[in-house]
Amino acid sequence: MLPRLVVFAVAAALVNSESDDVLLAKAHNTLAVNLLKHLASTKPSENVFFSPTSIAAAFGMAYAGARGVSEDELASALGHTAFGLTERTRVLAAYKRLLDLAASPNVTLEVANMVLSQKTFNISDTYKQHLQEIFDAELRLADFVNESPKVVAQVNAWVREKTREKITSILPEGQPLDGVLLILNAVYFKGTWTTKFDPARTEPLPFFNEGTTEVPKPAMNLRSHFRTPGSTP
Repeated sequence: MLPRLVVFAVAAALVNSESDDVLLAKAHNTLAVNLLKHLASTKPSENVFFSPTSIAAAFGMAYAGARGVSEDELASALGHTAFGLTERTRVLAAYKRLLDLAASPNVTLEVANMVLSQKTFNISDTYKQHLQEIFDAELRLADFVNESPKVVAQVNAWVREKTREKITSILPEGQPLDGVLLILNAVYFKGTWTTKFDPARTEPLPFFNEGTTEVPKPAMNLRSHFRTPGSTP
């Protein structure tokens, strides 16, 4: 089967910040394509579906709290270094703008971010500020040792609410919370067609599993005129 990937490309709205925004979007898209290639190569007979927006937000929160070698490694893995995004303050500012601009009138895109921390773990005020102002993330302190089942149930209720019941759980039930800090992210996306398809025009068309085995699959069908860049009305 063919691997599938949805890439959200975001254009910058402000002239004085366009370069950083575009570079960060390119870095994220490059990471997504490389990850798609890797996942598709490990299981070539299976579909692949993931959200680059979700991955970028989660690792962006990790990057915001990292320093030293960890910061350098995350910057390299996320593509910041390859695209010349070396100034931390500017990178975080670009993250904020891209997340703010991710929605449009024709789509519903809700990015739910949470940092779940053991209540005895010390978190800097700067990181708290970055979580709130850049990623619109909730910082939740909890007792991992004595109240794991309760905390897991509360977090899973949170993700159900944020994704309108599409994701029912993000933490495994019945297992103790391991570690001192968890970065959680969930994305709810619903888009509408600019030009809608008529379900009555659905027809079977050949689909090739792994490029060789032909099977008929129901496909949407539409014949119309669509403008392209440079075309005239």
